[in-house]
Amino acid sequence: MLRWLAGRDEAAGFQAEPYQWVLGNAERGAKKVDLHRQLSITIREILDGEPELNLEKSRRDRVLYNLLSLCGALARPLELDPPLTRMYRREKLSTQYEGIDLRDRLRAAMIANQTDNSKLELWRRMGRGTENYLPGDPVDAFFGVLLLPPVKNMPLVEELGPAFNWTAKFMESDFDRRRPRFMGLVNSLKQMFPEGPRSWDHDLIDMADKDSWPGWTLNCFDVVPFEERSRGKVEAYVPRPLALGIRDGFGVRLGRKLWEERIYEMTLNNGALKFFDSFKESFEKDWGRLPFQSDSARGVVFRATMRYSLKPNSASAKTAQRTACAEYRSEE
Repeated sequence: MLRWLAGRDEAAGFQAEPYQWVLGNAERGAKKVDLHRQLSITIREILDGEPELNLEKSRRDRVLYNLLSLCGALARPLELDPPLTRMYRREKLSTQYEGIDLRDRLRAAMIANQTDNSKLELWRRMGRGTENYLPGDPVDAFFGVLLLPPVKNMPLVEELGPAFNWTAKFMESDFDRRRPRFMGLVNSLKQMFPEGPRSWDHDLIDMADKDSWPGWTLNCFDVVPFEERSRGKVEAYVPRPLALGIRDGFGVRLGRKLWEERIYEMTLNNGALKFFDSFKESFEKDWGRLPFQSDSARGVVFRATMRYSLKPNSASAKTAQRTACAEYRSEE
């Protein structure tokens, strides 16, 4: 194994790093799970030999790079979590391979191989920028939290709110890319865990409220982030300007305030629901025509749709439109 990982066996070829060859051949086996398990056991034995201290320098960095890359790709926590944790605690990994910090490889391997929540404090430190040994930014810390072992097929929801908050603050100054980057994290959550405790759109707003996410992240959610239709009414989370318009136009009581009054919980009657559905349809058309969809552009389109695209067909709808437009002006 060490000869392969050092690239000293012609069987591995010369077009890729050895770990890719090892992994590719293991993937083709008829007994893939058994092969991965045996491979992980072999890797565990190598890691327990403290390779960062005991391998000869001429091949050490390449072996460690390939070894840790294999750990991350295999994701076999039962075999690999303990030796990776011991390597982290030794704090002796300090070199680079081809310009890549080997501690970056260690971090990725540790994220993919977690048997319990013992690394939660590590990810918290990384998210806050106070981790001294293992390099990483709040996005790395977010994935560390996301890949903690699930409980009843759910991630640790109470830890995701702070993790999203770290990343939002970290991305805040990246005006052009922060919305797609943040939405990428949301999509990662939804792909790994398709069903939230209630609905992810609802749960994410609750997280934003509890942990005071930056206001720009509101533009990463649907126009109404959560709705539950029953008996002709809709329980919904509604952005403030739209909520105030619906209150004045349709007499719908404002419910619970969330996220520093950016969102209101409301029960929409039929008239309010028709107004909202009309607005949402117009907004989605306006938004779809925009070639560059940044979070600031989303706010502009939101306001423009209310002012110019929406065609109210009743006195109540016109009142709702006037109030919402006035509220948008007061926010500018």
